[in-house]
Amino acid sequence: MVLNSYKTSSSRFERIVSNIFYPSWILVPILENTPIALIVGALSLLLTVALFINGKVSLLLLHVYHWPSFDLVSTTLSIAVTVVITYCYLSLTTQLYDEYRRRRILGESQRVDAGRIRSLLISLLSFNGQYVKAFVAICIGLLPMSVYPFLIFLGRVWGHNLVYRGGSVVPASLAGNVALVAAQMACFIILTTATSHIRGIRWHISALISFSLIYLSIILQYVVLGLSFP
Repeated sequence: MVLNSYKTSSSRFERIVSNIFYPSWILVPILENTPIALIVGALSLLLTVALFINGKVSLLLLHVYHWPSFDLVSTTLSIAVTVVITYCYLSLTTQLYDEYRRRRILGESQRVDAGRIRSLLISLLSFNGQYVKAFVAICIGLLPMSVYPFLIFLGRVWGHNLVYRGGSVVPASLAGNVALVAAQMACFIILTTATSHIRGIRWHISALISFSLIYLSIILQYVVLGLSFP
């Protein structure tokens, strides 16, 4: 009786943890309903753009930048570039894994010729034919990054700087970095769930791909700062 109770409690705990870190229960129904997916994706993107413009902060992948001079066009363009890079990166990495799975696990092997290369390029550009779902998932997945400019907005309303320390291009305060890491982890969870569902790959493979996006963002941050401040 005690053992059965323990198993029930353990199973309930696992379901709760799974629902938090793999929220397919809310994300999949959105992605599978095209009209709702387009509406939610568009609203998520618009909200992200509005908050970053209001906060006078730029988003490039999963990092934020306080440039000395604010530019409306460059801020909007940086978000568009972020969406495109994220789309291409996730499509490329999942396509590479799919090719590996076909060759090594399923035993499939196709001769590389012009037709095969063309097929791979089409699959890459279209996210294996799931470009609408991928675009929507990325727009939703980047929404948590808006937490940072939202805290800047609250700081202005309350008359107290919550996360930004003046004079720094990147977040330098403890609160700012905590908010950024929390936002990145939320993005990681959403993109992991969405990529796993859209490409039909196991969640831990999708998690590795999504987590590598954070490292790509870190590398890009060093490159951007190096070019901006040689």
